[in-house]
Amino acid sequence: LLLTLLFAYGPLCGFDLWWQIAGGLWSIEHNAIPVTDIFSYTFTDAPWMNHEWAAGIIFALIMSVWGFMGLIVIKCLLVFGFLYFAGRICQVLSGNSRVPVIELLILVFLASLRFDLRPHLFSNLFTAYTLYVFCQYRANNPKIKFFLLTLPFVFAAWANLHWGALLGWGLAGLFWLGLVGKS
Repeated sequence: LLLTLLFAYGPLCGFDLWWQIAGGLWSIEHNAIPVTDIFSYTFTDAPWMNHEWAAGIIFALIMSVWGFMGLIVIKCLLVFGFLYFAGRICQVLSGNSRVPVIELLILVFLASLRFDLRPHLFSNLFTAYTLYVFCQYRANNPKIKFFLLTLPFVFAAWANLHWGALLGWGLAGLFWLGLVGKS
């Protein structure tokens, strides 16, 4: 938790965040997802595939209810979730129940430049969660059926939050190939 606050708490300086909030507000106001560019002066009404529409709506709702502090809190929660599952992966793979402080410090140092509030934080969280589920399967966790049942819901949300969901499908495919190869 301290690592999260140390590296994720800070100003919201991403350029994309503000148009994502504006797109989310437009979607809420019009009860639709824009399919043409509504913000561009030079490409008005050009086709627009907004593959991060759900993140924009989430950011817009949080901003309208809790303001900037709400956005900072959701940023910290997404980073914390990512670091939590990364730490759990280290624990499962090492067989050691201690919190992998050194490994997490290295991860935070390497990833901290990408901790700005943007939809890719959802991909970071869902990638770590997906890998955690696969590690639990490999470790023969008795609760694996529950974890596996969560993945379709995670992937459905992920596909509307960030294009990084393609990475999740790639990981699932590699995991399945590994299972086929073992049998």
